[in-house]
Amino acid sequence: MLRSYINIIWTAALLFLGTHTSFAQIQEVFDSIYYKAVSDSVEQYIKSHPNRFKPEQNRIKFTPLAAINYSQEDGLGIIVGTFGQYRNGLDTIAPLSNISALGYVSTKGSIMVGVLGTNYTQSGISRLEYSASARYHDRYFWGIGYRNGINSANKSFYTEASVKVNTGYRFLLSPIFNIAPEIGFDYYNADNFTYTHLSDGLTTNYIGFNIGVDFVLDTKDHPTSPTKGVYINLNQKIYPRVFYNTDPFYRTSIVTDFYFKGWQGAVFAIDLFSESNYGESPWFMWTPLGDDARMRGYYHGRYRDKNTLTAQLELRQKIYKWHGMVVWGGAGNIFPSYKELDIKNTLPNYGIGYRFELGLLMFKLDAGFGRKGEWSIIAGLNHAF
Repeated sequence: MLRSYINIIWTAALLFLGTHTSFAQIQEVFDSIYYKAVSDSVEQYIKSHPNRFKPEQNRIKFTPLAAINYSQEDGLGIIVGTFGQYRNGLDTIAPLSNISALGYVSTKGSIMVGVLGTNYTQSGISRLEYSASARYHDRYFWGIGYRNGINSANKSFYTEASVKVNTGYRFLLSPIFNIAPEIGFDYYNADNFTYTHLSDGLTTNYIGFNIGVDFVLDTKDHPTSPTKGVYINLNQKIYPRVFYNTDPFYRTSIVTDFYFKGWQGAVFAIDLFSESNYGESPWFMWTPLGDDARMRGYYHGRYRDKNTLTAQLELRQKIYKWHGMVVWGGAGNIFPSYKELDIKNTLPNYGIGYRFELGLLMFKLDAGFGRKGEWSIIAGLNHAF
């Protein structure tokens, strides 16, 4: 039971910090934790006697949360909060619904608060997913585009404040395919640029709504440590001209992951990612290179443009019991349009990492390396993808 509580604590930390993990993947971890947390006898009773739940068994149960992480951008971060689970209705064998409220502060002045959760229907074949977060942090800025990014003299400072709200209703059409219409709200403000010439002509504040749809095809054999299968995620967002939006713009992102076994204890994982922004989308909506999922070793935000392409191959090798290691190599490119895609501007990426399994989750420590000595150490949870 202690291990189950530890799993819940670290999963909540991943929820708040893991920008690389889709909400569907995170929810699968929650589901798995639920079934692991209860004993076999109780689980079998629930499945065999769904009508015998007593009202007091349906009350929400909260668990306190605490976790730490480390990244180049934020330094050492501490997370505190609470995680609650509850069941909708008495006659159901659906997974438990959940809600989390979290706060985060780091040694480099980043502050974040957030609420997120999932509410299952009694049948378990659909669910409401929601999240809301607010953050304030200091960041470095090199400007927009590859040419500005490679110029070390452009390194400057600015402050960033944002609020994001997203709600989706996911339909589980089959064990491997689901779809979710979404609606969201974004607020953003960038200020205190030390090199104002780099921000001239750029939008520095935004308030607007978005609508979208999220498709997931998932045949992985494990939610967090797959050894075989395919994961495909297509997300399309539209930011219409309504309320505070000035002009409409659009974003399409695609994630394709492949997993297959090698020799004993070895797994090969391939990750392909693309994002395209159309119309007059503001620069802070574009996904920059560099985080704990893709292009590890680059500062998150140094290289950004309207379009992003990345690819990586990772070898995951178990060494002894709960211990393992990974090595990876990859590349990424940013560009304003596909007509202006220049292969010579492709950025390399490679690295090595340590893994320690913790139930359904695992602790990771990665050292990532990039162009001309760019590197960073990342401590966190779970595989990169």
